[in-house]
Amino acid sequence: MYKIEDEFENYFFDLDKDKTLTWFLKKAERLNALYPEVSQKMVHMKILKKCGGELEHALGSRCIEPCSGEEYINSLEDIVERTKIGRTWKKVDIKSPNKPFIKKDKPIHPFKPNTPNSNVQRKCHKRGEDHNDKEEESDSEKDTEESESSESDEINIINAQINNIYLIYEVLDFNSKLPQFGTSDTSLTKIQDTKLYRTKPEKGMGYTAGKSSISIVMVENQEAKVNLDTGAYCTCVGKGYLDSIVPDWEGKLIPIQGLKFSSSSESMKPLGIIDLTLIFPHPSQCIRGKVEFVEIDNCTSNHFILGNDHLSIHGIHISNQKDKYFTMGDNRRQRFGVLNNKKEITVIKKEEKNSEIDFFDSGQTSRGRI
Repeated sequence: MYKIEDEFENYFFDLDKDKTLTWFLKKAERLNALYPEVSQKMVHMKILKKCGGELEHALGSRCIEPCSGEEYINSLEDIVERTKIGRTWKKVDIKSPNKPFIKKDKPIHPFKPNTPNSNVQRKCHKRGEDHNDKEEESDSEKDTEESESSESDEINIINAQINNIYLIYEVLDFNSKLPQFGTSDTSLTKIQDTKLYRTKPEKGMGYTAGKSSISIVMVENQEAKVNLDTGAYCTCVGKGYLDSIVPDWEGKLIPIQGLKFSSSSESMKPLGIIDLTLIFPHPSQCIRGKVEFVEIDNCTSNHFILGNDHLSIHGIHISNQKDKYFTMGDNRRQRFGVLNNKKEITVIKKEEKNSEIDFFDSGQTSRGRI
């Protein structure tokens, strides 16, 4: 009991580590285990204090008792996703690219005699002329300074050229990873055939290889079908199908004005927008999301249509490789399956009649007796 109480008291909400649903449910379970007779209001108040800081104030001002646990969870998720409350920012160190190491040659110093007097003159062994060491030293220093300045200029030029080359390579590498668009002026020199992930059907039977993108979701504690339609511009649902899933949709409808929708066959009549919560079931962890559907009066589909707008909002990626599936968000390991509604199309082939076989059947076999 003491261990459970210590875990409850020392475990505050951390956005980088915790998920709102699991964190809230764990807190509620520990409180119910410690104090079975405590009311639901006190449970919510104790959990609210473990949010801490601005997040506690925002959640407390939004959820006013009496309030259910689902409303607390939804409000906490909404505050965390739409605001900056509860987030901890980390500093990112941007390191400059390493500059190449260039070794500098040490300048050669002139010969100096080991005499205390610097004005001593010495004779040149070749011409026999007298030389002053002080003048030679000044001349040699000028030469070394000029050589060092020229070397430093060359080194600076080399460094500038290398840095520009690195910058050009980085820009080219970044641009190569962006989506590329071809035009009519693009040269068709490099052409590669597409890779087949499945066995190609016979000629003229390619339409039999398609699979649907319909999946099962939970809406209002009922099982429903949703079609992940990447070609649909907006998310919509027919009035007839919505009546079977959400009978009281009229009280939840948001009116719209001045909007026109049309399909490839006819114009659609929008009635309004309804906000529904979809739960995508999965054995490891279910995913929940709020979706706004445009209710269409003359739509005859028997499923929800999740268009390109909410597919991009929720990061739903549909994979058409060997086994068709889809993922949500950054977690590409959690895969959701689709229903295989492919209808087998039977093709009846007419056999050509052979006149000799028909003559044999009608003539010879008719005379036979058993």
